Amino acid sequence: MFLICQEVAFTPFAFALLFLHAYQFSPGLTVSLSFIDYEFPVHLYLFLFQLGPLIICSYGQLALTFPFQYICQCLRLQFQLNNQFAQNILSQLQNDKMQALEALGLLEMSRERHWRLTKVTRKLDGIYSGALFVLTGFDVLAITLMIGIAMGGSSKVPLGVFATNSIVDLLFLAGCAFGNSFLLFGRMITAASVNSQAQAIVDIYHELAETFPEWKHKIESITSATIQRLRDRPVGFTAWRLFLLDMNFIITVIGALLTYLVVVYEMTSKNDDSHGSVNRTG
Repeated sequence: MFLICQEVAFTPFAFALLFLHAYQFSPGLTVSLSFIDYEFPVHLYLFLFQLGPLIICSYGQLALTFPFQYICQCLRLQFQLNNQFAQNILSQLQNDKMQALEALGLLEMSRERHWRLTKVTRKLDGIYSGALFVLTGFDVLAITLMIGIAMGGSSKVPLGVFATNSIVDLLFLAGCAFGNSFLLFGRMITAASVNSQAQAIVDIYHELAETFPEWKHKIESITSATIQRLRDRPVGFTAWRLFLLDMNFIITVIGALLTYLVVVYEMTSKNDDSHGSVNRTG
């Protein structure tokens, strides 16, 4: 347990979350200088509407992500230890250091441990899936909007923040885009690591059956239910039970964001060319 706490405490992901929280707060104070020409009450209201949603979103990320990060790390390590346990059975059998009956008994123990971890993961997914859906959608929306603002030159930022072309506002947008991207992919990668470790046991079971064909029937009688269950319903965290947060989903999100970036760039380039031709004509 100490090693698990130590690993979670010093992850770059946890540091980046604290960085984003501080980064969103401090530039938010300086962005309000954009409204210095307004009268004092108006300036105060605009400032509150800018900073309030950012603080709420930042604390929401903070409240969910640290316990979720800890839970994912614990589950990943437990699945990994169980995989190493099954791998050791295979290694000792290959070196003739273990009897068949003893190996089958340990294999049954490995299967039961994997099943218990699977049940725990699915119960925790029932708790976190709704929040993961909301935060994943929010981060994707924030990233796409900031891409549109950066490429299109818009002056209206999500959540009511007004941005100018000053260096403060540009740094603020860049920091928020980086922070939301890091949180989005850090959270998804952490969740996907649980899925990958849970699914890795299938390859070990297949290798056991292929390496020792004389015990193939007995090995398959122990492992077939687990393999079929993982094939029908993979283990891992989901976004409201709609999307499994695995590596395929991460690749899909990256592809969608890159496609959006290319489309916005092409549209911006065409608009600039059209404005340039109109100015030359005028």
